[in-house]
Amino acid sequence: MNEARNIEAILNAWFDYIDLDDYSSARVEAANQKIVKQRGVTLREDQVLIEEAIFLELHKELTSRKQGQQEAVWALSFPQVIDVDKGKSYLCPLFSLDVTSILQGDYQEQGWHLDSLTLTEAGGNLAIFLGLDDEQREQLITKDGLRPFLENKTTFGIEFETYEQWMHQVRIPRRSPEQIQRRPYLFQFTGAIYSINLKKDLKEIKSGSKNWSKGDPAYEYLFGVPQDRKHEVIYMGAFPTHPPTNSQLKALKHAQTEPLTAVQGPPGSGKTTLILHLIAQQVVKRALAIIEEEENTNNCQVLR
Repeated sequence: MNEARNIEAILNAWFDYIDLDDYSSARVEAANQKIVKQRGVTLREDQVLIEEAIFLELHKELTSRKQGQQEAVWALSFPQVIDVDKGKSYLCPLFSLDVTSILQGDYQEQGWHLDSLTLTEAGGNLAIFLGLDDEQREQLITKDGLRPFLENKTTFGIEFETYEQWMHQVRIPRRSPEQIQRRPYLFQFTGAIYSINLKKDLKEIKSGSKNWSKGDPAYEYLFGVPQDRKHEVIYMGAFPTHPPTNSQLKALKHAQTEPLTAVQGPPGSGKTTLILHLIAQQVVKRALAIIEEEENTNNCQVLR
């Protein structure tokens, strides 16, 4: 009996955490200019335009990040849906379009097409405003891009010619016109951490409909003993003047164990610097081979 009560208490604590995390991750303080940019961002038909001063500020922030510092993710959303709590105004994004890669690249006065940006749902705002339950929210499809997502009957179900037009004509349930500013904005995106499927499993466990025991993934996740982390491949070398970013580190580690490594990214995302790191890595491997095996073999070929 005590064990059953303990399990129920643990499950309830998880539900409380999930609800709190979902709520806190789904909105950003409007007045916090470090994580929100409301001015200098506009929509023109299907293009997002960012004022050069704003772009350069965020570009510098993203490209001057120190090694080991958490990588920031900036996103675009529209319109501005406002929530007021204890005298503070919060923006509640309905979705997020990742603009990190374009902010790391070169400035474009003509802007960027929204269909070129990666779409993700932002927290639980959409589910709250549209009255969706967990199962309906789980069925929201973002992989097909922004236009199918907005035209879907589960979301807004309206046809439109341009995203600018959609922003001006969309109606947000459970929000008055005064709570909607029909302008785009940039925000630093964290997103909800938990998985909808995890919440679904926890509900089944609590109701008794899920037959689970030791060895079941859900049981081991909640009550199992943490396992030692597997040894990670450490990259062997890097170009000294440019510490590798997290994404470059992944490519370096992949190149050490796999015969082929493919990377892609817009101008300014670090592809050329990655090549320098790969060359440095091969130089280190060659030096180790000379020391350990007294074998001097050319292991770096440049194809033109």
